[in-house]
This record gives sequence, structure tokens and C-alpha cells, in this order.
Amino acid sequence: QGITSLSSISGAGYYYLTKNVKVYAKKWEPKNGVVLDLNGYTLSSIYSGDFNNGVITIGKGVTFTLTDCNGSGNGKGIVTRDSGQNGRGVYVAGGGVFYMYGGTISGNSAKVGDPVYGGGVYVSGGTFTMNGKTTSVSNNTATNGGGVYAASGKFNMNDGAISGNTGNGVFVHDHATFTVSKTPTVTGNTNTKNGTASNVYLMGSAYITIGKDGLNCVDGSIGVTKTTRVRSVIAENVSTDYSGKFSSDDKQYVVKHEGNQLVLAASSAVTHTHIWTYTANNATITAICANTDNLCNATNGGSVTIKASTTTHDGTEKPATVEKSGNWQSAFP
Repeated sequence: QGITSLSSISGAGYYYLTKNVKVYAKKWEPKNGVVLDLNGYTLSSIYSGDFNNGVITIGKGVTFTLTDCNGSGNGKGIVTRDSGQNGRGVYVAGGGVFYMYGGTISGNSAKVGDPVYGGGVYVSGGTFTMNGKTTSVSNNTATNGGGVYAASGKFNMNDGAISGNTGNGVFVHDHATFTVSKTPTVTGNTNTKNGTASNVYLMGSAYITIGKDGLNCVDGSIGVTKTTRVRSVIAENVSTDYSGKFSSDDKQYVVKHEGNQLVLAASSAVTHTHIWTYTANNATITAICANTDNLCNATNGGSVTIKASTTTHDGTEKPATVEKSGNWQSAFP
């Protein structure tokens, strides 16, 4: 059914826009089972949003599908907010399901007041599945998760592109699951503070899951940032070497396949120099590398313990012994 206003959507079914349509509210909440085809047109809100909504807000128990049969790949079919308005493109609440088969979520900004996370899409306990090679989340802005902020719930990226966003392409909280498969691309996204590359940002213990269909994208299609030390795990249960499909946003690291994991390893072009510091606890001296370049994979330099002679004291000097543990030799040039 062709529509010129969202008020024409009465219930579950397939609807397509026949003109650009405005949302005259902070959010539009589709009913369960609605499929909206942008049909090459723009859906935009004239108002700023707040924390628990987007231009499209998908509530608990609602399954909503967005597609764009006439415009994908041509810069058409857009979900956005009008110029000067602050707020997300799409909000997926707990128990909500969002399928994206086409269109672009672009030009949304979550950087002033509340919200400041999730410019394009914010996943809060629901499920967002991105399908189709021409789907995109691009040119959105937020403090974190400029493209997609996965706070909890699931983000399944099977295809499509997330690019040109400020404040990470995808921010994955350690309460969320981020799964990639087929032909996803997450490149060309930047950090809000300094403009450096920040594509998939993995918080804390968060990692990437590779779906059952594997990855068919070109090499270097998914940039990754993780702010822990060298040998940080970015993907687990990886039986196939997909390391080439990923790249490190920080060029001090490279992605390697080790065992059943993908890890960030120090690049061969970067050298690490130990800066040893020593602390004493009674008769034990311990060496620790104090270099903060995050490239050290052996920060503990071992220890030595000075032990007194056990022979009976007879008034003469007795030699002490030095007992080492760990890799103490690494503490010397």
C-alpha cells in the first residue's frame, strides 16, 4: 500500500512511501509486523529526540522491517532528522526486533545533552539485524556509537556498510553480542575526540562473533579497536583463519589467528623496549616493565630472593644465596 503519511499505517503489512514523509513528533512507533519500504524517499523527524527514542522507535514485542526497493545504493531512501535536530535514527528497545534490508540511516546526531550514545542506531536489549549489500549506516554522530551503539541485546551484521560516522562505527558494550557474517564493511569511521580511526570499538570483555555463514568480504573490511594490552582477544571460537578480513585501527597492532581466537598482536614494524622498575618486599626484589606503550607481552620480569646461609653462626661471614623465579634474566640488557 502506497502512503504519504505514517498515519495511514493501520497495522501489520507492507507499506511504501510515495513522497518524502515527516515525523511530526520525537518518535514514530511502528506496530508489530509492519514492513516499511522507503521507496527512494526520506523519512525525517522535525524534532529532537531524547534517550529512549529515535526517529523510529521499536518497542517491546514489536518486529519491524525497513527496506528500500527503489533507492538503495543511490543515496536515496534515508532515515534522518531535520537539520539542527539532535537525536538517534532508530532505537531498539528490549524485546524489539529490527530487520534492515535496505535504505540508509544517515545525518542523525546524538551528541548534545541526552542522548549522547548511538547516533544511527541504539540497541538496548533488542535485536538489530542488518542484511543486504546496499544497506548502510553512515554519516551519523555521537560521543560513542556514532553508527551503532550496542548497549545490550544483539547486533547481527550480515551485509551492508557502516562508514563515515563520528564517534566509532560500532560501539559494543560487554553486555551485548555483535555477530558478523557474509559481506559486512565497517571502515572510515572516526573517534570523536581526535579524529583517529575507530571502527568497531570493543569495550572491556566484549568480542566479535563470526556467524555460521562465515565471512566473504574483502580483506580489511572490519577495523577494530580494543584498548587493552597486546594479545587482546577480539573474536572467539574462530576455527577458520579470518584474520585478513579484519584490521587494527591502531597500526601498532595486527590481527592474527591464534588457536581458535583472533587477537591483536604487535606489528613486526613496531619494537618494544622494556623499561624495568624494581620493588623490594623484605628480601625479594621484583622487576616490572613500566613502558606504557601497551606492546609488552611480558610485563613481569620475574624476581630474586636473597637467602641467608643456613650454616651455624661461628662469628665469620657466611655467603648468602640468590634464588631467582620467573624470567628474571629478562630484567637485564
